[in-house]
Amino acid sequence: MKRPPDQGPGDLNVSRAVTTASLTRDEPRAAMLAAVTTMLLWSSGNVLAKYVSLPGVQLAFYRIVVGAAVYAAVLTVTGGRLTWRTIRLALPGAVAFSLDICIFFTAIKWTTVANATVIAALQPILLLFVAERLFGEKLNPRTVALIAVTLAGVTLVVFGSTGSPVWSPSGDALAFVATVVWAWYFVASKKARNHLGAIEYQTAVLVIGPFIVLPLALLSEGGLARPSASELGLVAVMALVPGTGHLLMNWAHAYLPITLTSTLTLSLPVLSTIGAALVLGEAVVAWQLVGMAVVIAGLALLIRIDAPTIDPA
Repeated sequence: MKRPPDQGPGDLNVSRAVTTASLTRDEPRAAMLAAVTTMLLWSSGNVLAKYVSLPGVQLAFYRIVVGAAVYAAVLTVTGGRLTWRTIRLALPGAVAFSLDICIFFTAIKWTTVANATVIAALQPILLLFVAERLFGEKLNPRTVALIAVTLAGVTLVVFGSTGSPVWSPSGDALAFVATVVWAWYFVASKKARNHLGAIEYQTAVLVIGPFIVLPLALLSEGGLARPSASELGLVAVMALVPGTGHLLMNWAHAYLPITLTSTLTLSLPVLSTIGAALVLGEAVVAWQLVGMAVVIAGLALLIRIDAPTIDPA
Protein backbone atom coordinates (compact mmCIF):
# COMPACT_ATOMS: atom_id res chain seq x y z
CA MET A 1 0.00 0.00 0.00
CA LYS A 2 1.10 3.59 -0.38
CA ARG A 3 2.42 5.34 2.65
CA PRO A 4 1.30 8.96 3.03
CA PRO A 5 3.88 11.74 2.88
CA ASP A 6 3.80 12.13 6.67
CA GLN A 7 6.55 10.12 8.29
CA GLY A 8 8.04 11.19 11.59
CA PRO A 9 7.01 12.96 14.82
CA GLY A 10 6.68 16.22 12.92
CA ASP A 11 4.81 14.51 10.13
CA LEU A 12 2.01 17.06 9.85
CA ASN A 13 4.27 19.23 7.75
CA VAL A 14 6.52 16.78 5.93
CA SER A 15 5.97 16.54 2.18
CA ARG A 16 7.99 14.00 0.23
CA ALA A 17 7.48 11.45 -2.47
CA VAL A 18 5.06 8.66 -1.55
CA THR A 19 6.90 5.43 -0.82
CA THR A 20 5.73 1.85 -0.44
CA ALA A 21 5.75 0.58 3.13
CA SER A 22 3.53 -1.04 5.70
CA LEU A 23 1.43 1.08 7.98
CA THR A 24 1.57 0.27 11.67
CA ARG A 25 -1.71 -0.30 13.44
CA ASP A 26 -1.05 2.82 15.53
CA GLU A 27 -1.39 5.18 12.56
CA PRO A 28 -4.99 4.25 11.62
CA ARG A 29 -5.97 4.30 15.29
CA ALA A 30 -4.48 7.75 15.75
CA ALA A 31 -6.20 8.87 12.56
CA MET A 32 -9.53 7.56 13.86
CA LEU A 33 -9.05 9.52 17.09
CA ALA A 34 -8.18 12.62 15.06
CA ALA A 35 -11.30 12.21 12.90
CA VAL A 36 -13.58 11.76 15.91
CA THR A 37 -12.04 14.80 17.61
CA THR A 38 -12.64 16.74 14.40
CA MET A 39 -16.38 16.17 14.72
CA LEU A 40 -16.38 17.84 18.14
CA LEU A 41 -14.43 20.81 16.79
CA TRP A 42 -16.48 21.19 13.61
CA SER A 43 -19.80 21.08 15.46
CA SER A 44 -18.81 24.23 17.34
CA GLY A 45 -18.39 25.99 14.00
CA ASN A 46 -22.04 25.44 13.06
CA VAL A 47 -23.20 27.09 16.27
CA LEU A 48 -20.71 29.96 15.98
CA ALA A 49 -21.67 30.60 12.35
CA LYS A 50 -25.27 31.09 13.44
CA TYR A 51 -24.26 33.18 16.46
CA VAL A 52 -21.91 35.65 14.73
CA SER A 53 -23.87 38.54 13.25
CA LEU A 54 -21.73 38.93 10.10
CA PRO A 55 -23.39 37.87 6.81
CA GLY A 56 -22.34 34.44 5.58
CA VAL A 57 -19.91 35.39 2.79
CA GLN A 58 -18.25 38.10 4.87
CA LEU A 59 -17.91 35.69 7.77
CA ALA A 60 -16.30 33.17 5.41
CA PHE A 61 -13.81 35.77 4.15
CA TYR A 62 -12.60 36.86 7.58
CA ARG A 63 -12.50 33.29 8.85
CA ILE A 64 -10.24 32.29 5.93
CA VAL A 65 -8.00 35.35 6.30
CA VAL A 66 -7.43 34.71 10.01
CA GLY A 67 -6.82 31.03 9.34
CA ALA A 68 -4.34 31.86 6.57
CA ALA A 69 -2.35 34.12 8.89
CA VAL A 70 -2.25 31.48 11.63
CA TYR A 71 -1.22 28.57 9.43
CA ALA A 72 1.28 30.58 7.40
CA ALA A 73 3.02 31.33 10.70
CA VAL A 74 2.83 27.67 11.75
CA LEU A 75 4.24 26.52 8.41
CA THR A 76 7.13 28.99 8.70
CA VAL A 77 7.95 28.01 12.29
CA THR A 78 7.97 24.32 11.38
CA GLY A 79 10.40 24.95 8.53
CA GLY A 80 7.97 24.52 5.67
CA ARG A 81 7.25 26.73 2.71
CA LEU A 82 4.73 27.01 -0.09
CA THR A 83 5.82 26.26 -3.64
CA TRP A 84 4.00 26.55 -6.95
CA ARG A 85 3.69 22.77 -6.90
CA THR A 86 1.96 22.96 -3.52
CA ILE A 87 -0.40 25.66 -4.78
CA ARG A 88 -1.23 23.61 -7.86
CA LEU A 89 -1.97 20.45 -5.89
CA ALA A 90 -3.99 22.32 -3.25
CA LEU A 91 -6.01 24.44 -5.69
CA PRO A 92 -9.00 22.08 -6.13
CA GLY A 93 -9.38 21.71 -2.36
CA ALA A 94 -8.98 25.46 -1.87
CA VAL A 95 -11.73 26.26 -4.36
CA ALA A 96 -14.03 23.65 -2.83
CA PHE A 97 -13.37 24.75 0.76
CA SER A 98 -13.80 28.45 0.00
CA LEU A 99 -17.05 27.98 -1.88
CA ASP A 100 -18.37 25.54 0.70
CA ILE A 101 -18.04 27.83 3.70
CA CYS A 102 -19.41 30.79 1.73
CA ILE A 103 -22.48 28.81 0.75
CA PHE A 104 -22.98 26.95 4.04
CA PHE A 105 -22.50 30.01 6.24
CA THR A 106 -25.10 31.81 4.13
CA ALA A 107 -27.46 28.83 4.29
CA ILE A 108 -27.23 28.60 8.07
CA LYS A 109 -28.13 32.30 8.29
CA TRP A 110 -31.16 31.87 6.04
CA THR A 111 -32.57 28.61 7.37
CA THR A 112 -32.50 26.71 10.65
CA VAL A 113 -29.43 24.95 12.02
CA ALA A 114 -31.52 21.76 11.99
CA ASN A 115 -32.37 21.99 8.29
CA ALA A 116 -28.83 22.96 7.27
CA THR A 117 -27.20 20.15 9.23
CA VAL A 118 -29.56 17.38 8.12
CA ILE A 119 -29.04 18.36 4.47
CA ALA A 120 -25.28 18.39 5.06
CA ALA A 121 -25.65 14.87 6.48
CA LEU A 122 -26.38 13.65 2.95
CA GLN A 123 -22.67 13.96 2.13
CA PRO A 124 -21.78 10.30 2.90
CA ILE A 125 -24.46 9.15 0.46
CA LEU A 126 -22.92 11.27 -2.30
CA LEU A 127 -19.48 9.84 -1.59
CA LEU A 128 -20.72 6.26 -1.73
CA PHE A 129 -20.99 6.68 -5.49
CA VAL A 130 -17.35 7.73 -5.97
CA ALA A 131 -15.41 5.96 -3.20
CA GLU A 132 -14.78 2.73 -5.11
CA ARG A 133 -14.11 4.34 -8.48
CA LEU A 134 -11.72 7.01 -7.16
CA PHE A 135 -10.08 5.28 -4.19
CA GLY A 136 -10.81 1.56 -4.61
CA GLU A 137 -12.81 1.44 -1.37
CA LYS A 138 -15.23 -1.48 -1.40
CA LEU A 139 -18.30 -1.29 0.82
CA ASN A 140 -19.74 -4.28 2.61
CA PRO A 141 -23.51 -4.61 3.22
CA ARG A 142 -23.11 -4.03 6.96
CA THR A 143 -21.47 -0.66 6.35
CA VAL A 144 -24.25 0.44 4.01
CA ALA A 145 -26.89 -0.72 6.51
CA LEU A 146 -25.23 1.15 9.38
CA ILE A 147 -25.00 4.32 7.28
CA ALA A 148 -28.75 4.04 6.62
CA VAL A 149 -29.54 3.49 10.31
CA THR A 150 -27.33 6.38 11.37
CA LEU A 151 -28.92 8.67 8.78
CA ALA A 152 -32.34 7.74 10.18
CA GLY A 153 -31.11 8.77 13.62
CA VAL A 154 -29.90 12.07 12.20
CA THR A 155 -33.37 12.69 10.78
CA LEU A 156 -34.92 12.16 14.21
CA VAL A 157 -32.45 14.60 15.75
CA VAL A 158 -33.06 17.49 13.40
CA PHE A 159 -36.78 17.05 12.85
CA GLY A 160 -37.67 15.86 16.34
CA SER A 161 -38.61 19.26 17.69
CA THR A 162 -42.30 19.81 18.37
CA GLY A 163 -41.99 23.48 17.45
CA SER A 164 -42.37 25.03 14.01
CA PRO A 165 -38.98 26.49 13.05
CA VAL A 166 -38.71 29.24 10.48
CA TRP A 167 -38.07 27.55 7.15
CA SER A 168 -36.46 29.01 4.06
CA PRO A 169 -36.52 27.07 0.77
CA SER A 170 -33.67 29.26 -0.49
CA GLY A 171 -31.62 28.43 2.60
CA ASP A 172 -32.32 24.72 2.20
CA ALA A 173 -31.35 24.87 -1.47
CA LEU A 174 -28.06 26.57 -0.55
CA ALA A 175 -27.43 23.92 2.11
CA PHE A 176 -27.81 21.20 -0.52
CA VAL A 177 -25.39 22.97 -2.88
CA ALA A 178 -22.96 23.31 0.03
CA THR A 179 -23.25 19.57 0.68
CA VAL A 180 -22.22 18.76 -2.90
CA VAL A 181 -19.26 21.15 -2.65
CA TRP A 182 -18.39 19.71 0.79
CA ALA A 183 -18.20 16.23 -0.77
CA TRP A 184 -15.92 17.66 -3.47
CA TYR A 185 -13.67 19.12 -0.74
CA PHE A 186 -13.34 15.70 0.93
CA VAL A 187 -12.37 14.06 -2.37
CA ALA A 188 -9.92 16.85 -3.29
CA SER A 189 -8.31 16.76 0.16
CA LYS A 190 -7.84 13.01 0.16
CA LYS A 191 -6.21 13.21 -3.28
CA ALA A 192 -3.95 16.08 -2.25
CA ARG A 193 -2.79 14.22 0.85
CA ASN A 194 -1.14 11.62 -1.38
CA HIS A 195 1.42 14.32 -2.20
CA LEU A 196 1.33 17.01 0.52
CA GLY A 197 1.76 17.15 4.27
CA ALA A 198 -1.30 18.19 6.29
CA ILE A 199 -0.02 21.60 7.44
CA GLU A 200 1.42 22.33 4.01
CA TYR A 201 -1.91 21.49 2.37
CA GLN A 202 -4.06 23.36 4.86
CA THR A 203 -1.87 26.47 4.65
CA ALA A 204 -2.09 26.46 0.86
CA VAL A 205 -5.88 26.07 0.97
CA LEU A 206 -6.21 29.04 3.30
CA VAL A 207 -3.71 31.24 1.46
CA ILE A 208 -5.54 30.67 -1.82
CA GLY A 209 -8.94 31.14 -0.19
CA PRO A 210 -9.05 34.95 0.15
CA PHE A 211 -8.52 35.39 -3.60
CA ILE A 212 -11.62 33.28 -4.20
CA VAL A 213 -13.85 34.70 -1.48
CA LEU A 214 -12.94 38.41 -1.65
CA PRO A 215 -14.77 39.09 -4.94
CA LEU A 216 -17.84 37.30 -3.57
CA ALA A 217 -17.70 39.34 -0.37
CA LEU A 218 -17.37 42.61 -2.28
CA LEU A 219 -20.35 41.71 -4.46
CA SER A 220 -22.51 40.53 -1.55
CA GLU A 221 -25.22 42.72 -0.08
CA GLY A 222 -23.63 45.60 1.81
CA GLY A 223 -20.16 44.87 0.48
CA LEU A 224 -17.29 43.92 2.75
CA ALA A 225 -18.11 45.32 6.18
CA ARG A 226 -15.52 45.85 8.90
CA PRO A 227 -16.19 43.48 11.80
CA SER A 228 -16.38 44.73 15.36
CA ALA A 229 -13.78 43.64 17.90
CA SER A 230 -16.16 41.08 19.39
CA GLU A 231 -17.05 39.71 15.96
CA LEU A 232 -13.39 39.46 15.02
CA GLY A 233 -12.72 37.60 18.26
CA LEU A 234 -15.40 35.04 17.42
CA VAL A 235 -14.02 34.72 13.90
CA ALA A 236 -10.61 33.97 15.42
CA VAL A 237 -12.21 31.26 17.57
CA MET A 238 -13.76 29.77 14.43
CA ALA A 239 -10.40 29.80 12.66
CA LEU A 240 -8.65 28.14 15.59
CA VAL A 241 -11.21 25.61 16.84
CA PRO A 242 -13.08 24.27 13.79
CA GLY A 243 -9.94 25.17 11.82
CA THR A 244 -7.90 22.74 13.90
CA GLY A 245 -10.53 20.16 13.02
CA HIS A 246 -9.71 20.68 9.34
CA LEU A 247 -6.03 20.11 10.07
CA LEU A 248 -6.76 16.88 11.95
CA MET A 249 -9.09 15.61 9.23
CA ASN A 250 -6.63 16.50 6.47
CA TRP A 251 -4.02 14.45 8.32
CA ALA A 252 -6.46 11.57 8.86
CA HIS A 253 -7.42 11.48 5.17
CA ALA A 254 -4.08 9.82 4.43
CA TYR A 255 -4.91 6.85 6.65
CA LEU A 256 -8.71 6.38 6.62
CA PRO A 257 -11.21 5.45 3.90
CA ILE A 258 -13.25 8.40 2.68
CA THR A 259 -16.45 6.45 3.30
CA LEU A 260 -15.55 6.21 6.99
CA THR A 261 -14.49 9.84 7.48
CA SER A 262 -17.56 11.11 5.66
CA THR A 263 -19.90 8.87 7.67
CA LEU A 264 -18.46 10.26 10.89
CA THR A 265 -19.88 13.63 9.82
CA LEU A 266 -23.34 12.21 10.56
CA SER A 267 -22.52 13.03 14.18
CA LEU A 268 -22.45 16.76 13.39
CA PRO A 269 -26.23 17.34 13.55
CA VAL A 270 -26.28 15.63 16.95
CA LEU A 271 -23.36 17.62 18.32
CA SER A 272 -24.62 20.85 16.75
CA THR A 273 -28.05 20.33 18.33
CA ILE A 274 -26.43 19.94 21.74
CA GLY A 275 -24.31 23.04 21.12
CA ALA A 276 -27.34 25.03 19.98
CA ALA A 277 -29.19 24.01 23.13
CA LEU A 278 -26.32 25.14 25.36
CA VAL A 279 -25.34 28.33 23.51
CA LEU A 280 -28.44 29.46 21.63
CA GLY A 281 -31.04 28.14 24.05
CA GLU A 282 -32.70 25.84 21.52
CA ALA A 283 -34.76 23.11 23.18
CA VAL A 284 -33.95 19.40 22.89
CA VAL A 285 -37.01 17.13 22.94
CA ALA A 286 -37.46 13.40 23.53
CA TRP A 287 -37.38 12.33 19.88
CA GLN A 288 -34.11 14.16 19.42
CA LEU A 289 -32.61 12.26 22.33
CA VAL A 290 -33.73 8.99 20.74
CA GLY A 291 -32.14 10.06 17.47
CA MET A 292 -28.89 10.93 19.23
CA ALA A 293 -28.78 7.47 20.77
CA VAL A 294 -29.32 5.87 17.35
CA VAL A 295 -26.56 7.97 15.77
CA ILE A 296 -24.07 7.24 18.54
CA ALA A 297 -24.83 3.51 18.44
CA GLY A 298 -24.61 3.38 14.64
CA LEU A 299 -21.31 5.25 14.51
CA ALA A 300 -19.85 3.15 17.33
CA LEU A 301 -20.69 -0.06 15.44
CA LEU A 302 -19.37 1.39 12.19
CA ILE A 303 -16.05 2.33 13.78
CA ARG A 304 -15.78 -1.11 15.36
CA ILE A 305 -16.41 -2.83 12.02
CA ASP A 306 -14.20 -0.65 9.82
CA ALA A 307 -11.34 0.39 12.12
CA PRO A 308 -9.44 -2.95 12.23
CA THR A 309 -9.27 -3.15 8.42
CA ILE A 310 -8.45 0.45 7.53
CA ASP A 311 -6.48 0.58 4.30
CA PRO A 312 -5.75 4.07 3.02
CA ALA A 313 -5.90 4.85 -0.65
